[in-house]
Amino acid sequence: MDFIENYSYTIQNEIQSYHWNRGGCKIHPVGLYLKKDDKVLISNHCFISDDLQNDTCFVNYVQKEISKWLKENHPKINQVHYFNDGCAGQYKNRNSFKNLTNHHEDFGRKAEHSFFATSHRKSICDGLEGTVKRILRKASLQLSDENQIKTATAVYDFCKVNIEKINFHFIDKKMLKLSDWS
Repeated sequence: MDFIENYSYTIQNEIQSYHWNRGGCKIHPVGLYLKKDDKVLISNHCFISDDLQNDTCFVNYVQKEISKWLKENHPKINQVHYFNDGCAGQYKNRNSFKNLTNHHEDFGRKAEHSFFATSHRKSICDGLEGTVKRILRKASLQLSDENQIKTATAVYDFCKVNIEKINFHFIDKKMLKLSDWS
């Protein structure tokens, strides 16, 4: 799980003023490594959101959604191990540690959390994010002016249909405001 630079919408024939005021969305990749019968399975997920804040509230919501997915698809998993960089605003603060302390109570499984030095490692998340952004930019440059990808929901809809082997989830910023962490 890792926060990456937000995606800026791309338009082929944009006017200059759009270039300086371009909108964007969050693409938050999560790579899951699952062990089953002594085999390692990889499950790729990307969370698309119109919420551009990279904070603990968003991380908690992602953990909640991943936990639901694990319960539906791998119900026997009883522990997770998170790996992130050490960014204090997102993963290494009092709210994150409160979340970790209550993880079993909140999500039904134990958790551990390991931190890498900020900006000093690459993971599957970097590849997922790069692939999604590259495909989005290429498609955006090929689309007609009337059919551009200019909203977070349009990004989600495009990705869900056109990108295989990645599970896409949409998180509306209104849902985050209603969550326990807002």
